[in-house]
Amino acid sequence: MLCLTLSACSPSPPPPYGETEEFRAWRGKAAIPIPAAGFATRIDGSVEFDLGDRECTPNDWIEVVYNGDILRRMYIHVPEGQPPRTLKVDLRLMTGPVNRLSFFDTVTNTGYNEPLDTRTPNGHKGDFVFKAVGRGFELHRLDE
Repeated sequence: MLCLTLSACSPSPPPPYGETEEFRAWRGKAAIPIPAAGFATRIDGSVEFDLGDRECTPNDWIEVVYNGDILRRMYIHVPEGQPPRTLKVDLRLMTGPVNRLSFFDTVTNTGYNEPLDTRTPNGHKGDFVFKAVGRGFELHRLDE
C-alpha cells in the first residue's frame, strides 16, 4: 500500500524533446483523418523540406502528417561542416485541391497546415518543396 502511495506522488517524466503544448495542440488538429473516396484518382508525388542553413540542435525534428495520417518524424540536425540538408517524403496524392500536408518544426515550435493542389495548366503534378525562409517556411511547386 505504501508503495502505491509513493509512486502516485512521484512526478511524471518530462515529455520527449519537442513535444510541447504547441505540438500537442497542432497534432490534435493535424492528425484527424480526411476521408477519401475509393474511386479518387491518385498520382505519385513528393514533398521536400529545404532546411537551408538553419541552426538547430541534434534533437530537433519535423513531424509530417498527410491528410490526417502521421507519416514520420525526421531529425533535421546537420553536423558542422556538412552541406545543408533536404528531407523528402514520397506520397500518393489525390488529384485536385483536396490534399493537406501538415508538419511541426521543433526549431521554431510551430505547426504548419498547408493545402497541396495538384492542378496545373498542364495537368496534374504532385511535387512540392517547403523552403526555410527566416523563421518559417514557404511552399513552392518543384515544376515552377
